[in-house]
Amino acid sequence: AGRLNRLLARWDDAMSCYTAAEEAAAHSGDLVSVLRGRLGKGAVQRGKGNLPAARLAAEDVVREAGELCLPDAQALGYADLGSVYSLQGLRLEALEAHYRAFQLYPDPMQRMRTLGDLGIGLAEIGAYEAARLAFQIVADSNASVLVRANALLEMMDLDSLVGNRVAFERSRAAVENFRSRMSPSMSVDYHYKLGSGLARFGQHSRAHAALTEALALAESHHLNAWYFKVENALADLAVQRDEHQIPEPSELSGAPVVREMEIGLREYALR
Repeated sequence: AGRLNRLLARWDDAMSCYTAAEEAAAHSGDLVSVLRGRLGKGAVQRGKGNLPAARLAAEDVVREAGELCLPDAQALGYADLGSVYSLQGLRLEALEAHYRAFQLYPDPMQRMRTLGDLGIGLAEIGAYEAARLAFQIVADSNASVLVRANALLEMMDLDSLVGNRVAFERSRAAVENFRSRMSPSMSVDYHYKLGSGLARFGQHSRAHAALTEALALAESHHLNAWYFKVENALADLAVQRDEHQIPEPSELSGAPVVREMEIGLREYALR
């Protein structure tokens, strides 16, 4: 109930529900749920824009869960902390928090979902090798179809971004195995990333066809945010004729903590 009210921006009701959950959990001795209740209240603060309060709540849960040896709750705390850091513009701190959540989650499914998000963050700062490794681990895992398909879509986009046509086609072929099971929004994402990739490789006619299909899907399923995003991509394609330039990695990509993540992911992949 707290989460539903929070998603509907009913802040006072959400806070009341999370407080009640925390108190009930304390009465029954469920320490993990006590901490989850506190994280819920922190999430309400995050939704209201009170980032210092949200950050403090997540930091307190991370510390207390560590002291109580509750890795699941600590992972949840790090995940929330990563979200706050992202909103504060602390990109490295956000990546490190999400990486700690990935390491701590006992549930393999949750671990892979977190790793997929981590891969997106690594790609955004130009840590392309580490990002691709993260996506590959997820794609090769036993995670749900949705999680693995999303990882492959992100690999498609990354492969085209760095100009690796062979890897792009390989990722695209792997994605084809999931096409019949994709949701409408994922199907739009597939055609969008396909069109964007083909455009980067100079295949403008095929790119136009893929983006047009994405636009039609977005319109038929009333996916308005996707519709405008694809529409803008088509407009850009109409004037885009220069050779694609691989984006320069940001200076953050060379940070020691990013290098540690890449080494850790390589070790994880070898297990």
